[in-house]
Amino acid sequence: MSDGLWIAEEGGIGDRMKKCTWCGKEYPDDATACSLDLQPLVCVAPPPTAPSEAQSGNHEALARRRSLGFRELTRLQNLWDFVFGVALIGGAPIAAFWLVSALTTHFVDPSSTGYLPRLALASQAAFASGVVVLVLACLWRSKHRLLPSSIFVVEVLVALLVGGVYFLVLVAAGYAAYRAD
Repeated sequence: MSDGLWIAEEGGIGDRMKKCTWCGKEYPDDATACSLDLQPLVCVAPPPTAPSEAQSGNHEALARRRSLGFRELTRLQNLWDFVFGVALIGGAPIAAFWLVSALTTHFVDPSSTGYLPRLALASQAAFASGVVVLVLACLWRSKHRLLPSSIFVVEVLVALLVGGVYFLVLVAAGYAAYRAD
């Protein structure tokens, strides 16, 4: 384990404290969630003293590095959680749209009568599936996250922006391929 990281395993003992994964507020060992932002708590062992720095009297530098290491881990976890949420909320509706589009248009024969109404129905089903999956992804994501709920709106907006741009690029590429034929 690196010197700058001092998160203990779950289930601390003795004089260990728990710390909020988001705001860093400390709680007694029997607490399970932060009272401010309802985020999970991790057990934090008191920082062990390193013989070289403890003997030299540089306790402040040791405590500072350990606290910075704790925040770096939390920032990395939070960054990953945000990126995962954006990918899920932005990507799942696109995947559902293309899957339903491929399945429904496969059964629409261009040479048969009533082609356009069936194609329109297939397009509406694909769009509806994308919207349903977007709502389901947002509902699931709102319950399974490390970040506070105040950042959830930003996550959804970024996901919609990224997903929308990606969708437009795919449509433009498909149209260009269609025009090339």
